[in-house]
Amino acid sequence: MDKEAPEWLGLLKWSLAHSDGTTPTNQDMMSEGDQHWLEEVMKNLVRNDAEVMVRSVEKMCAFCGRGVLEFGGESKEETKLDVSEEELINQLEELQDVVEMIDMSKNFAHMGGLDVILMVLFDSPSPPSPALFSSLCILYSTITQNTPPIQAEAMQKGHLIQLITAALQPDLPTPQMASVWDEKMSLSHVFIYCLLL
Repeated sequence: MDKEAPEWLGLLKWSLAHSDGTTPTNQDMMSEGDQHWLEEVMKNLVRNDAEVMVRSVEKMCAFCGRGVLEFGGESKEETKLDVSEEELINQLEELQDVVEMIDMSKNFAHMGGLDVILMVLFDSPSPPSPALFSSLCILYSTITQNTPPIQAEAMQKGHLIQLITAALQPDLPTPQMASVWDEKMSLSHVFIYCLLL
């Protein structure tokens, strides 16, 4: 047994000795200070996956110089954000963690996330850097893998055909693809991976 692992048996014995359900326990209301502290802890330490997805869409739209309402999403107010490429890459890393759960990847796709990813890949005012381009490709792959309904939606919208055609062309049509290719990243592998999984 791992020396640094908690003593689960000891914790179980202590828990049963102090609250086994046979004796009444003290169930006083939380003090206002304790309640405020708990709310702050939950707010600061627990990730809100839905908020991460919405913030990611907002930042990708802003990176392309479009507002969320302009793209077709819902937002309380139309605000133009100024998002740097580095900020967007960091946001996409956080989003990657969220969409690795199949239910969250379905939710992101249903909120139009795949369209937004393609917008950043192909319709940005300035071409994405190789790092951003590869982050977006890997994100797209993660969202579509092992989810036949999302793969069907991507095929229906023509996403995968567009991605694979762009990746397999010998004369890469966009500078960002050429620079990623130069860095020895196999884009065709990423896109074909989307299809096969």
